[in-house]
Amino acid sequence: MARVILSKPTATHKAKGCMLNAFWMLGLAYYFLCRLASYWSIKLAIAFIGIGAGIYLVFWLRLAWARMKLARLVRDIMVSDLSVGLPCRVAYETGIYRCIGDWELVEDYRGHRSSQYFVTHKFTTETTGSDKSVKLPHRTFLAIVRRDGAGIIEFPAIRFLGEPYRDLLMLVMTPKGKVTGRGRLEVANENQMAVLEYKSGGAFITGEGYSLSDNPARIKVEIAHKSRPEIRATLGRGKGFEFSMQLLPDDVTVFIARKELPLKQFLKLMGKRGVMMGHGRYAVRLVLDLRFRKDVSEEAEFEVVADSEA
Repeated sequence: MARVILSKPTATHKAKGCMLNAFWMLGLAYYFLCRLASYWSIKLAIAFIGIGAGIYLVFWLRLAWARMKLARLVRDIMVSDLSVGLPCRVAYETGIYRCIGDWELVEDYRGHRSSQYFVTHKFTTETTGSDKSVKLPHRTFLAIVRRDGAGIIEFPAIRFLGEPYRDLLMLVMTPKGKVTGRGRLEVANENQMAVLEYKSGGAFITGEGYSLSDNPARIKVEIAHKSRPEIRATLGRGKGFEFSMQLLPDDVTVFIARKELPLKQFLKLMGKRGVMMGHGRYAVRLVLDLRFRKDVSEEAEFEVVADSEA
């Protein structure tokens, strides 16, 4: 059986803004009741209370309805490693779901600059159909997410079009594939020298970093996917260490979400501060950490290939 991870709908920034407005109205109503005990102020306070309570109620009803739809889907379906079984015939489409998050420097009308987080979601449709059983799309995936939410996820996906499952997504993370490549990197500067030896092992990249100097400097080993080279994960740091990193999951993993799966929510579901997994080309980098001088580094590439290429 596939591993199923449920992403419960959460409040969006727009919804949170409505909630703040509701509490502001309730606070204003409390002020009128306490400070201005007149006939019209009491009426105005009652109106504010009604508007605030209405916004609050609508927000929670919509959130509860979304969570109920998601719970119904999980209760009624059967997910195996190969397919999804539904209790009734439902229209669907399969394709690629992509979510990209980035921090950008934005300047306001007063000339003040600040970093703002932007996220985009896109579903690219490839096939459509209607059935009680839908085959899971086992294809390459990518999940590169930094702890602050910057990064990209790209999964083969199923999106339901018919009721009662409209707008629900199933994103598939497949274990099919293999880490390929092995090698040795050397970095030297004056009397300092460091070595990195790495190799592939199924779904893992493993290796060892060490110094050959009498007075060894600290070294660091990093890994990055070639699609987002600015996002790096540290595999090890010190004067000598071994490392191991898993780049493919143990089992077929299916994420179920409503409409979209934000990157920060994806991190919470994975239970990690940062994620780097998936197929494609990676770069492993050996860094010699020199005090009061510019670091020296070397890097090499390896690849995580799909089953058909392995």
